Amino acid sequence: MGEPLSLAVNVTRLVTKAFIASKDVYSAVAAISNAPTHIKAIAGDLEDFYSILGCLKGYLEDGEMSAGVLHASEKVNIASVIENCMQLFTRINLLINSYNSRGRRGGVGDMGNWRKIKYSFKLAETEALRSQLAAHKMTLNMAISLVNL
Repeated sequence: MGEPLSLAVNVTRLVTKAFIASKDVYSAVAAISNAPTHIKAIAGDLEDFYSILGCLKGYLEDGEMSAGVLHASEKVNIASVIENCMQLFTRINLLINSYNSRGRRGGVGDMGNWRKIKYSFKLAETEALRSQLAAHKMTLNMAISLVNL
């Protein structure tokens, strides 16, 4: 009996950690002024993801609702998805950190035209990250949908 409870606590911790990480990464992306379109697009994706994690976090913190989210067979799957999300947030953060440097005027993420051109070549990498983010978002949305049945 202790093992399922322990797994539920671990999943809740993971979701809370991912919730905070997604907010931090979103804030870093949003701080980039004059960012290329593909970087602005990932900010919207992260904002959506942040709200989904917030909803999932709320369900997990509610004792009655958490049972609906954490079906026995889904606990491991949700934990795996959240761990993959954390790795994805780290990769997005690495990509974003290359944009978030101080410009000549001292503004965070103020990109000049040459830097925009240089980083426009990271479009394929950004799109791959967005696709992975969308897949994880869909999986978590399905977990939330199970609660609402």
